[in-house]
Amino acid sequence: MNIGQPHIGIDMAKEKFDAFIPSQKDPATGKRLQFKNDLKGYKAIRDVARRIDAIVCVEPTAGYEAGLVAYMHKSGVRVAYTDPSRVRNFAKAEGLHAKNDKIDAELISRFARTMGVRILSEHEFSQVELHRMHQTKMAFVATRTNLISRLDTESSDEMSKLLQREISHLDKVIARLVQKCNELVASDERSEKLSSRMKEVRGISDSTTVALLGGLPELGQLPDKKLFMLCGIAPVQKQSGNKEWTRKIHGGRGDVRAALYMAATACLLWNSRLKAYYDKKRSEGHPHKWAMVPVMRKVLVILNHIARDEAYKPLPESEEFTLRMVNKLKQGWAKRNMA
Repeated sequence: MNIGQPHIGIDMAKEKFDAFIPSQKDPATGKRLQFKNDLKGYKAIRDVARRIDAIVCVEPTAGYEAGLVAYMHKSGVRVAYTDPSRVRNFAKAEGLHAKNDKIDAELISRFARTMGVRILSEHEFSQVELHRMHQTKMAFVATRTNLISRLDTESSDEMSKLLQREISHLDKVIARLVQKCNELVASDERSEKLSSRMKEVRGISDSTTVALLGGLPELGQLPDKKLFMLCGIAPVQKQSGNKEWTRKIHGGRGDVRAALYMAATACLLWNSRLKAYYDKKRSEGHPHKWAMVPVMRKVLVILNHIARDEAYKPLPESEEFTLRMVNKLKQGWAKRNMA
């Protein structure tokens, strides 16, 4: 886990970034420096990292760190992302409550030195850009959803036309971003191959593969249970003495969790084994969303197996089941149109 190596902690902002450069003699001490968030600042950090053979550690900061990460990769400097929630909890464990940019840069360095970080691999740099683009797309989708909700309750003809124009414009923007995401996947041989293999699972779409390739680069590299924790779909135990509370999912990467939920919903239509598993949970008296979480875990287990083992192939679905579900959907559409 590279715990014994020097770790440069970086706290990014829009116009500048703070860096903590650990001393080679005593990593607990070092220099606090500040640079502009531009090419000159990137070069300065690159030179320092090369001189002391350090790993540059940053937190994801609304994309402000993307330029630095890309430049370090181009320059052959090792880069690692740190989880902001873990870093903050690490500070609490130390009894550190003060917070500013200089303190955070040193904290990131200390966290990486103590807990270790995972260095971004070659193919993950394209996944970072894919993740940013997917998040942008989802932001436009959220805006479009809000406008559609507003349109449903709008009584003014003028405002309705304005909303319809904006929704139409957003449709084009979203379609363009979807195309760009698919092009990014196609530009990376490993990602394209993995995407094609994941879509062999009935119910998994391009949208799901883009969300997972960009938001979950650990897919295929970590055990299932660790991925559950990363996605926030692992029931967290809370127990004290004889009292034990109901286990609930908590935290994790919200965009990946949302993608898994929608994928699980589609799998209930097209995957007979997952549908049977869901029906079993429902027959045990569990509500819909409670039953969906273990289905999401099942989906992730299958996709993790696919990413980990190139020889693995999901079992094909029977034509009988597919035909039955197609007919069921057609009947539902017919009833909706009649209504």
